[in-house]
Amino acid sequence: MGKRKLMNFEGCLPSTDAILQKTVGFNVKFYYYYLSYNYDIEPQCVSIDGAENIPSNYNDGGYAAAGLLGETNGATSLNYNFTPPINNLCLAQEASLPAGFNYDQQITLTNWTFVATAYFLPTISGNYNFTLGYVDDYAIFSIGGGTAYDCCMQDSTPATSQSYQIYSQWNFTGPTGINNIQVDLVAGIFYPIRILHYNIGNKGAITVGYTDPNGEYHDDWTNAIYTLPDSDEVCNATTITTTVPWKGSYTTTITTVETIYTGSTTTTDILLIVETPEVDAVTTTYTPWTGAFVTTIGTSVTTVIGSDGLPTTSTIYTVETPECYYCNWI
Repeated sequence: MGKRKLMNFEGCLPSTDAILQKTVGFNVKFYYYYLSYNYDIEPQCVSIDGAENIPSNYNDGGYAAAGLLGETNGATSLNYNFTPPINNLCLAQEASLPAGFNYDQQITLTNWTFVATAYFLPTISGNYNFTLGYVDDYAIFSIGGGTAYDCCMQDSTPATSQSYQIYSQWNFTGPTGINNIQVDLVAGIFYPIRILHYNIGNKGAITVGYTDPNGEYHDDWTNAIYTLPDSDEVCNATTITTTVPWKGSYTTTITTVETIYTGSTTTTDILLIVETPEVDAVTTTYTPWTGAFVTTIGTSVTTVIGSDGLPTTSTIYTVETPECYYCNWI
């Protein structure tokens, strides 16, 4: 299993009215999945569900063609681990989902798909680690505006325009793929999340969670996941990057959110303050003199502002060194 680290992607700043209408949890849509068989392994199977192979566009909205089974809001955990009572790849079997899905109807967990969408709202800024754990058979995870879905367009964004950063697929040796993503998030910014999972037959499972900047793992998303009503237009958060010098020996980034009030208009921006080490240039000039010792007779300091807006300080030392009368004789 692999991992990936992302630094830059879109966060969202919904309107105050939309934020006041937010509800806790994922919106989850459940879809039927046609059973598909490997006739070399199960030659006795007779398709009772119109067996098909996975369409090439399945992840890009093709899943909807099989039909919607149900929908729920307020899901706070997407983990489940299902072993059917009858071990038969040919048989569609129903069961109830765990309470975290907030759905009380039985689903054909042997062959089904779900798509979960929501906004992740961090309470502290820092590095978050999102993980797809055990998966049977397939799952993908997307985060960020324009990737999971467009900002403030949770329901309106077509599935065909969505992409993903991590994925995991089951095989006979266990899940494979990129199952881990590390991202830097800003407190108070809403980040779109989309999770697609499907089980093509028999056993099914998924575990999905995140580790916060304090190192605590969560697979209950109650305090971080919200659903908001769509807006009339995209609401990407504006990011402003400023580079400033500092006395440290390394480069560091400070992230904050700034709200600016100008009359009746309120603008909120993400500020990235990049602190870079001050660059000082030191030059030493040597001149001969008749004394018997080395001495520094002058120091001058100049500061020049470069094209990047950063100051460069130059220090010039003038050092007198003894003349060598006998150097030519040696």
